[in-house]
Amino acid sequence: MKVIYETLPSRRIECIATVGVFDGIHLGHRFIISKIKKECQHKKLASLVITFDHPPELFLKKPFSGYITNLKEKERLMSNSGIDYLWVLKTGPSVLKLTGEEFIAHILKYFKVTKFIVGEDFRFGYRGRHDIYYLEHLAQKYEFDLSVVKKRKKSGFVMSSSIIRHLIQKGDFKEAERLLGRKYIVHGNVIKGIGIGKKIGFPTINFSPAKHVLPAPGVYAGYVRVAKKSYCAAINIGIRPTVSKSKRVVAEAHIINLKKKLATKTITVGFLGKVRKEKKFSSLKGLQRAIKNDIKTIRKRYCIPS
Repeated sequence: MKVIYETLPSRRIECIATVGVFDGIHLGHRFIISKIKKECQHKKLASLVITFDHPPELFLKKPFSGYITNLKEKERLMSNSGIDYLWVLKTGPSVLKLTGEEFIAHILKYFKVTKFIVGEDFRFGYRGRHDIYYLEHLAQKYEFDLSVVKKRKKSGFVMSSSIIRHLIQKGDFKEAERLLGRKYIVHGNVIKGIGIGKKIGFPTINFSPAKHVLPAPGVYAGYVRVAKKSYCAAINIGIRPTVSKSKRVVAEAHIINLKKKLATKTITVGFLGKVRKEKKFSSLKGLQRAIKNDIKTIRKRYCIPS
């Protein structure tokens, strides 16, 4: 797969394309991608996915609860899907202020798109003012075909990034996984904590989730992956009311049964299930007892016995 970012192609490549934020690259997205690949193989054309380096919501000051996949992960998943070209548009005024027609004309300037395949909720142009009916009008004007894919369902849920975010926030990782087609993971940078976990006997790795969507405050079962090795972990998301007066949400993971300190700057964190809500305890001993019970629950339900 060739990734196109700031250096645009010098010649127009004939292709079939789709456009979208594609946060999550869930099963609904993959269905569209599979349709493109199938048609491209039949017509012997290149396949093109056009996306953004950052979600437009961040620039338009719209509500945004976090990434499901960052750009690096998005590129990896797209590459695995067998797409020929991934065009990553730099999210900013030069793109976001384009009218719907200007946006499509910009794409057609660099690629000879014979057909667009998009979801039925596709919107484009300045502040998403245009929908598939306007795209049908442009298809006639610019002489390309258009195929609109209806929303798909699984387990009673519509396959959409917003629903997946909602499921993650609820801690319903099994349903989120069904719609994603894989486990939900967060890539984070390791950051220095204040050492409270170590003092009470449960050292943690503090990490920055880098704008990923996170579940509600609480204790979760999961794993930490470092250098291709995974470790069972108790993950805490919250303000730690027993030991801190700060209202800042902290993300930290205690790796179960690990005696040595991991020397790493980045980690991958996976969520498997919710253990309990965040709670303020009357004493450190009460907190320690709760953490011991959390670890016991996680080892029994989620970890390989050791």
